[in-house]
Amino acid sequence: MRPKALSILLGGMGVALAVSVALTFTQRAPERPQRFVIEVRDFFFDPPGLLLHPKDSLTWVFREITVDGHTVTAYHPENFRHELRIPEGAQPFDSGIRDKVGDTFARTLEIVGVYDYFCLPHEFFGMVGRLIVKEPVGPGAQPSTVGLPQAAQKAIPSLDEIMGPVGLLFRVSAQVNTVVLDYEHSQREQALGVLDELLTELREGASLFGVLTRVQLLREIQTKLEGLRTLIVSGATMPEIFGVSQELKALLAEARRRLQGEG
Repeated sequence: MRPKALSILLGGMGVALAVSVALTFTQRAPERPQRFVIEVRDFFFDPPGLLLHPKDSLTWVFREITVDGHTVTAYHPENFRHELRIPEGAQPFDSGIRDKVGDTFARTLEIVGVYDYFCLPHEFFGMVGRLIVKEPVGPGAQPSTVGLPQAAQKAIPSLDEIMGPVGLLFRVSAQVNTVVLDYEHSQREQALGVLDELLTELREGASLFGVLTRVQLLREIQTKLEGLRTLIVSGATMPEIFGVSQELKALLAEARRRLQGEG
């Protein structure tokens, strides 16, 4: 076989391998409980959806605050008579109004199912979020037309998105948020541990590798992750860390747009 033909064949095999990895995508269950951070922004949650497993710990950090503050409030009749959209038997959560940047609110969810939540002052602007603990079951798996205002129906991620490749990118965003919060709280080794797990996942050709290859952003996102690691090792300032993390999450958002554009 001629060298040029062989090169074309190998190149085609590489593309086929990347596509195969992407199409056989799964979000594998972790070997131990994980930590995730969702940032509360004006007027959205970042990321808006997340797949968890029982005993994973979740922290919301309030990064932006409007004049009327924000909340993290589960859809539950005990919370302002809203429709039940969390698992039956699960405790309804409500952070109360938070009006200080940097405040946090934490929960560990153990009952399997969908947990839909909202910001009390801004629900009608579409400020809603969705968590799935292991499986998309329970009252929250009902159509979004049940108990959600129109703007929330448009904003909330679908169950398929969270369980699929888009949800994997949501997870990476939450892990980047975890790195930033750890570093902000002087937990540098914990921050590096989260980053190293992400980089290992990329280098081993796991599902994340396949998804990012599919949207042609593997190299850019890996480079940003490595750059964030270098900054943390060097003891960079928080503005530097925030800057790179926002650039990284902008790339992840672009990756999600490309995936959603395939549908």
